[in-house]
Amino acid sequence: MSADNEATPTGDQDRKDSDLLRFESVSLAVPANSGERILCEDVSASLQPGTIHALVGPSGRGKSTLLRSVIRMYPLRRGEIHLHGCSISEIPPTRLRTQIACLPQQPVLFPGDVHSNLLIPFRFKHVTIQPPDEATLQQELEALQLPGSMLQADAATLSGGESQRIALLRALLTNPEVLLLDEPTSGLDPDSSRALIEHVKRWVAEGERAVLWVAHEPSVLKRLAVTPLLLEHDGLYPTPDWGVM
Repeated sequence: MSADNEATPTGDQDRKDSDLLRFESVSLAVPANSGERILCEDVSASLQPGTIHALVGPSGRGKSTLLRSVIRMYPLRRGEIHLHGCSISEIPPTRLRTQIACLPQQPVLFPGDVHSNLLIPFRFKHVTIQPPDEATLQQELEALQLPGSMLQADAATLSGGESQRIALLRALLTNPEVLLLDEPTSGLDPDSSRALIEHVKRWVAEGERAVLWVAHEPSVLKRLAVTPLLLEHDGLYPTPDWGVM
């Protein structure tokens, strides 16, 4: 992800054409007694295929809100977000959410077992890929340090960390182009966190995909091995020393 405050000028058409996801002068605000409170302004940045990007910043700055705005779950105050050069406002929500998957801090699982939860996206007609078989699901669970036998477990009995990994796997199975992650390792022990990070890195390397990852823990930033991008009130800035602050 390049932040235009310091990177290639926005007028570089060749770079724009290669962008998978692009933010152009985005501003976000929330309602307040006086009308609105601005979270951030002039956020201009781009994600290229095959990359992972860590988004950091103080609480309340709008990191989670920025992720939600990408899938049209929160309105922009100003600016544009483009996917493959097309404004997300022009993409039907159902199609947009097959191309972009967002995993919130508190993932949602539905009544039933883990197997049925993983296959929920494939019930919708806009998801055109075939659902994976049980053997594939078991392999994917084991890659995230979960037992294959968990497919038969009641989703309501899972711990927070287990639920996070099931929700992540469900998102990856639909093969999105962009993955938005909001602190996905927050409920995990160090070994499980490491497994999740490595799983996402392998997933990115397998295709023309990109990840925007909200992170706070220095250990996560170190393992991602990327320069964190600091969301400030007036833009987005590369901040190499964030993990030691």
